[in-house]
Amino acid sequence: MTYYNMPGVSIAVIHDFKLDWAQGFRVCEAGKPEPVTEKTLFQAASVSKPIFAVAVMRLVQEGKLDLERDVNDYLTI
Repeated sequence: MTYYNMPGVSIAVIHDFKLDWAQGFRVCEAGKPEPVTEKTLFQAASVSKPIFAVAVMRLVQEGKLDLERDVNDYLTI
C-alpha cells in the first residue's frame, strides 16, 4: 500500500457464492482519521469492466446472448 501510495483498502473473499471474509485496512483518506472497514464503500472504477466481460461471456456460453446480434435488440425500456 505504501508503494502505491494507497491510504486504505477493503478486501472481501467470496467462497461458494457467499462472503467468507472481509476486512478493511488503514484509512479512507490520507491525513484523515476515518478507518476503512469491511463496510466502507469504494468506487468500482475499471475493476467492473472485466467482471462485466466475464458475465457477458457466461451468457454467451449459456446461449442466452449472441455476440453477433445488434445490442439494441437486447435493450428494453
